[in-house]
Amino acid sequence: MDGCVWVVEGGFCVYLIRLGKLCLQIVYGKRGKK
Repeated sequence: MDGCVWVVEGGFCVYLIRLGKLCLQIVYGKRGKK
């Protein structure tokens, strides 16, 4: 599987999956201060 997972500022995770030449960006996690 070719994908990258990283945490961005804000408190949520972003999962980037590369499907051929198409990129599917899925944002998941909780939007809140911990």
